[in-house]
Amino acid sequence: MSIILFLILSIVQYSIGISIAAINDAITLEQYQQVKLGWTRDQATQFVSGPGTLVISVPESPSDRNNIIVQYKGLIPSNVLQRQSTVVFSFSNGILWKKKQNLLDLTSNYIITKENYNQIETGRTYQQVTSTIGSKGNVIEESNIWPNITLMTVAYQGEDQEGLGYIQLGFMDGKLGSKPTYGWVSINPNTPRSTLTPTTNDFLPTDRITVEQYQQVQFGWTRNQLTQYVGSPGKVIPSPNSNTILVQYQGPSPDITAIAGFAFLNEILFTKSQLHFDFTANYKITKEQYNVIQIGWTYQQVKAALENQKGNVVTESSTNGYTSMVVQYTGIKDQQQMEDAIVTLGFSSEKLITKSQYGW
Repeated sequence: MSIILFLILSIVQYSIGISIAAINDAITLEQYQQVKLGWTRDQATQFVSGPGTLVISVPESPSDRNNIIVQYKGLIPSNVLQRQSTVVFSFSNGILWKKKQNLLDLTSNYIITKENYNQIETGRTYQQVTSTIGSKGNVIEESNIWPNITLMTVAYQGEDQEGLGYIQLGFMDGKLGSKPTYGWVSINPNTPRSTLTPTTNDFLPTDRITVEQYQQVQFGWTRNQLTQYVGSPGKVIPSPNSNTILVQYQGPSPDITAIAGFAFLNEILFTKSQLHFDFTANYKITKEQYNVIQIGWTYQQVKAALENQKGNVVTESSTNGYTSMVVQYTGIKDQQQMEDAIVTLGFSSEKLITKSQYGW
């Protein structure tokens, strides 16, 4: 069920990735590169000299392993970027299994030429690929997934393609497993880059889905059924398993960052996730209500305790008779708090197996 965890963690990380860590929860590129998969959280905390911001806990059903996400602020010169650099560590049962950085490695542009891109082939080792390209690339994500499979995502900037996105190469056990289709755009010096055609691994203008369509999509559909229903194939993102396809769509409004994700196992839909899609209500919960809710309650019992609010269902899965669901509520802030909290509830076969809050 690691794909379910992969989707849940990805969408949760995306949704909270812009929050700012505390001053002592900062990390340099050198520190990040030295942090090793397999470390305990205590080891990472001692090495970085800060615990990071505890973002959220999520279940990996059906084994109910303890998974937490910790975020740090990237420590780089303040005048280099206008955007925030972030680092995320994911721990399972207290052991670091994934690390990810965004805008932390500014040591090089890591350029790849069209000729080099055409030369590299899937199956080649990381050393062979870097030797062909001439640089190690921007290693943006590393993970060790069950059963002891290592994954790595490396980003390069296409030569003369600045502002048009990055080429992301996916490595499994040290060998190139995914090389996205990439179409080089011929640059006209008189054409502003903002008007150039985006790369093929970006969203297409038609890759959009409404909340009503998302809610109507059913488990058991094939990918062809989804494509026909939405009217677009969506954006395929790298998957750690060859028999699994992950597809993303944008929300209907260009003014709101909303993402819907669908996972297919052997061409059959078994997981769907959404971020910033459900604005039909502001599903609220008080700290007192949160404390009353008990592990083992059914989804119906939880709803009854929350005045029949269904919550924002961000992830649903169904396979081999097993169902899981992750639901979020807005935690009403205390008087001394500046912002509301986020409450996340995880259900397995309609029963509450985990609850967590961030912000109280």
